[in-house]
Amino acid sequence: MLDYKFNYPLKKTKLVSYKKIIPYLKKIDSSRWYSNFGPLSDDFKSRLSKKFHVHHNQIELVCNATQGLSLAIQTLNIPTNTYCAVPSLTFPATISAITHAGLKPYFIDIDPINFMVTIESILKLKKVLGSKLSTVIPVSFFGKTLNLKEWERLQKKINVKVIIDSAWSFDNFQPSTLPQVISLHATKVLGIGEGGVVISKDKNFIKNFKKSINYGFTTNRDIIVKGTNAKMSEYTAAIGLASLDEWDKRKKKIHKITNYYISKLKK
Repeated sequence: MLDYKFNYPLKKTKLVSYKKIIPYLKKIDSSRWYSNFGPLSDDFKSRLSKKFHVHHNQIELVCNATQGLSLAIQTLNIPTNTYCAVPSLTFPATISAITHAGLKPYFIDIDPINFMVTIESILKLKKVLGSKLSTVIPVSFFGKTLNLKEWERLQKKINVKVIIDSAWSFDNFQPSTLPQVISLHATKVLGIGEGGVVISKDKNFIKNFKKSINYGFTTNRDIIVKGTNAKMSEYTAAIGLASLDEWDKRKKKIHKITNYYISKLKK
């Protein structure tokens, strides 16, 4: 008979304490800058760019990762009503982003070992769909490492756009010219409630992406592209900065729980 009683620790969702956020809130009160690319957002972006080893103009903050993914598709000017290949194992947010950007999701099987989409499966699908396949969104399943060089080569080889859903990859990020979207939802390892980060070494992509999250405005306040409001507010950035302050301590706790499970499951 199985004994279901156990006392294993779990990673429960817990954001940074309000006491750690207060100093940043005081800065907001002082500057009276509440949104629209304010000083806290700029500071948060700078600190993240150092962590991810990218330039400050290769990264942008968004109100949530779903919007980030959808607007990344829009920024690449991908034809609507074409297919976007997506793994059958992913969160509904990926599909929501695809459909809101005007594409049709095409579900494909995952690799039974690493639970992710393979290059081979996309090559086979391209032969079936031809030009109807415009986009591929590989998902980094629970932060697993993707071979981004292979995906960069595939993009050129079969003329499709590749966007990486890196929702879980905060501490396992690798720089690439491919757009990558990281989630900062409360359930992620660095959770700030809601929020996301979009990163690409393609500076032109980020420049155009920034317009799309700010109603399509250029620096001259002209609107020349389709846009919406997907900016991160100063209040969210305040939580992000306070969370980064605590990150090393939080990471050690996560590793401790992980190692505990590994040691028990070896038996």
